Amino acid sequence: MENSKKIILILSIICLFDVTKYTIPIEPPTLYYALIYLCVLILIYLAFSSVEFENAPTIFKRIFFIYLIYNILIIIIGLINSENYWDYKNVFIIYLPSVIISLVIFIGIRFEKNLIIFRFAIERIFPIVIIFGIIFLIFLNGTEYYNAVSRLGAPIYFFILAIPFLKRRHIVLIIFISIMCIYVDPSWRTNLITIVGCSIFVIMHYLSFLTKKLLNFIGVLVLLMPLILIYSGVKTGSDIFQNLLPESTVFMNTRKTGGFDTGANTRTFLYFEVFNSMKNKDTNLLIGGGAANGYQTFFFQDDKVSTSVNRERYNTEVRFLNTLNKSGIIGVTLELLIIFIAAFFAINKSNNDLSKLFGLFLIFSWVLYFIEMPLFFNGVYFFYYLTIGMCLNQSFRDSTNEQIKFFFKSL
Repeated sequence: MENSKKIILILSIICLFDVTKYTIPIEPPTLYYALIYLCVLILIYLAFSSVEFENAPTIFKRIFFIYLIYNILIIIIGLINSENYWDYKNVFIIYLPSVIISLVIFIGIRFEKNLIIFRFAIERIFPIVIIFGIIFLIFLNGTEYYNAVSRLGAPIYFFILAIPFLKRRHIVLIIFISIMCIYVDPSWRTNLITIVGCSIFVIMHYLSFLTKKLLNFIGVLVLLMPLILIYSGVKTGSDIFQNLLPESTVFMNTRKTGGFDTGANTRTFLYFEVFNSMKNKDTNLLIGGGAANGYQTFFFQDDKVSTSVNRERYNTEVRFLNTLNKSGIIGVTLELLIIFIAAFFAINKSNNDLSKLFGLFLIFSWVLYFIEMPLFFNGVYFFYYLTIGMCLNQSFRDSTNEQIKFFFKSL
């Protein structure tokens, strides 16, 4: 099978995961596990057979190699500390695939060969999003099936960033999909923030605001802001989430009464529980507790997967908390470097605005890192690491705006 067909197979399976997660689950579970590891094996094969990665910036290659080796260590620690079926399942079905999907970087760096991925998204994925959206609006109004539409369409952010370089009919399609994803699932606030944020970045392109000086300033500001806010929260008890939503309800209360408030603060208590859990369990702050490490929760005590788990929840909805709890400050630092090294080259070593837009998005993703981005093997992460890979491709960065437009005319 050609590599391009292998990549489309992976993307197709990931789309299946995104849809079935909120509709009809894949049965039996062993089929789901088999599909995950089919993707894992293909990604490992593509990584080992990659030639283009040799031309990536040396500093990124070194950091990414350390990231992979370090996560192997975290997985080994997780296996050593595992005590029951759920521990092992979390290591092999959640954590390991969430690390392996980063190998999509090896796909992204093949910029010139990735046209088939973009064409598959526009000609296959997005029409399915529209069909599902219409069906759910007419026949399944008010059900959680809406989540399948927004999750399947989540990679739309990648194409929003490419709007200045797309054909007019593709631009109309992207705008329509964006509006539909927001309309059918307004409760997914991170998706709303991402779509609006990427739209603002595109406006910056049209206003000629994508200067290296401005983008580097934004990068430094965004890099420091979450760290300062967390330090402030720990030392002084200030709550940035509550300050941003001063009129918000307490999500813990609305959940217990069976309701859901789209303006609710759903993050503060997660930080509180994870930090307290790490303190109570004496989790090593530097290297974390391993891939199987969960956190003590009282809010989710009714959702525990088994009585043997003892009120522990394996993952939160926040990537930063998951990484800190499992792989410590070292894990967080390595993920920070992967994001910002790629963003640096995309912004400072490029001749086109699409590269700068990708770099700006990667900077923005550092904020999302502290808000959501849970450990998943899904379409969001596929296109996220695809973006990082493209930013490492020198041929892509050296291309002019006109050359990028010509490239996307082939869609």
